[in-house]
Amino acid sequence: WRVLAAAPIAARQGHQAAWTGEEMLIVGGLGHLDGAAYSPDSDTWRLLPSTPVPTTSPAPIITQYTSSVWDGRELVIWNVPADVVAAYSPTTDSWRQLGSINLEADAGVLRWNGSDLYAFAIEDFDPIVSHLRIARLGSERWDRLTDLEISAPVPMLSAWTGEEFIAWNDSGVSFRYLEAENEWVSSSPIPIS
Repeated sequence: WRVLAAAPIAARQGHQAAWTGEEMLIVGGLGHLDGAAYSPDSDTWRLLPSTPVPTTSPAPIITQYTSSVWDGRELVIWNVPADVVAAYSPTTDSWRQLGSINLEADAGVLRWNGSDLYAFAIEDFDPIVSHLRIARLGSERWDRLTDLEISAPVPMLSAWTGEEFIAWNDSGVSFRYLEAENEWVSSSPIPIS
């Protein structure tokens, strides 16, 4: 272990982070719009421009309301309740807006499959029925794909497997999103307790 150079930003929680291959990006956080990038090669930090993505949320734990993903070129951040999406490019040191996703969500996550950016959104109508919605970023806008109505507690999402996305809940109920077919299929229960 070694002590790193002091960061030029305040301590925070609920921030978004990504490794670019050269730097670690730290952006936002509860009550913060600023960010910084750390280079382990030189043990130095640089300030980033403020994010246009709001950092407030309807709950104290903002990680379920704000999601991010590194797509190989940009750090993309989505504030789900505000439906604001923006991407930061280290190359240009600037942000760009990506437009509203319009999935009417309570919580959500962004995922990258190596070529396309997806947004998965969860909406609860009651304790028994949930809706899982999905959109893919096209060239100019977000395209809404197949929705899934679930008679189970809210699912959480895992990573891209190389062929499909996986959704599951804490009771082990799971579904797979098949990208090529644009459909959800029920999967074997996950053996968890």
